[in-house]
Amino acid sequence: MTIQSPLLTNISSTKKRLEQAPHDFLLRQELVNLLIQSTDMQQALDVILKAYDLHGRDDAVLLLHIKWLMLCGQLQEAKSLFISLPDHCFQNPNTLFNYAFCLDQLRQTRSAISVLQKHMQLTGTFSKC
Repeated sequence: MTIQSPLLTNISSTKKRLEQAPHDFLLRQELVNLLIQSTDMQQALDVILKAYDLHGRDDAVLLLHIKWLMLCGQLQEAKSLFISLPDHCFQNPNTLFNYAFCLDQLRQTRSAISVLQKHMQLTGTFSKC
């Protein structure tokens, strides 16, 4: 008999539910988050790539991929995806903050400030930003 951690149990359960509903993006997102939490970054990427197959370049898929890229330290690639997002995505303060953070980490502080100023003017002020 093996003892399985709750995280591994959750991953296994989520995989099974996703097999039954492969087009359920929220389940796919949950699985990616669990895999990231377990530090299985390759399997998380595989789930993201499958999301592209099923959902195309949907904003939610791009944001999930950006999260993965940033956690893996692939900031230049994350920046490329941030650039491809439509403006309405930056109404979310977390997305705006993460984009500015990404630019700042790439030593593009002026660009980060410019992005914050542009989007904060459009959507009001965000204390996090």
